[in-house]
Amino acid sequence: MPLERETLAYIAGLFDGEGCVNFTRSGQSKTWVIRVMIRNTDRGIIEYVQSLFGGRIETKKAYAGKPLWKPSYCWRADWDAAISFLVQIEPWIRIKKEQIYCARVWDAVRSRGNANVDQEYRDMIELLAQQLQWLNRKGRRQKTDHEPIEQTLATLPVPMEQILEEVGYATH
Repeated sequence: MPLERETLAYIAGLFDGEGCVNFTRSGQSKTWVIRVMIRNTDRGIIEYVQSLFGGRIETKKAYAGKPLWKPSYCWRADWDAAISFLVQIEPWIRIKKEQIYCARVWDAVRSRGNANVDQEYRDMIELLAQQLQWLNRKGRRQKTDHEPIEQTLATLPVPMEQILEEVGYATH
């Protein structure tokens, strides 16, 4: 059953403020995997997100040097579950639009070829991982700091719009 718009908008706001999109390496081949997370000290809200989107919950105890800090809870989803989550909340996202775009491009690229065999696709996914890392980096950017996505787009064998259209991602 599809979720109500108000619920998706609420989760999108929670994700924009408390969430994260990143890549992690997985398996023996160290394949890049997309991951989404929401971390909060309110276990109830994290359990609510899990009840809506599946995934798993991890608990992080308070830091030894910070006795007044509460434990935090992290909901996370990987691979297709992460993409599905992002697609559902995307219309209401304000802050993390570029991170979602990067994740959707990763999904499109991995759907087009065999990243375990084809070097071209491995290279594109590597550049997407660098782009997402660049987007998530804290601090001020330097004037000489260039986005890896510029190089990623230059490597594509077909126009980006075609790839995104193939996976149902509407570009405006």
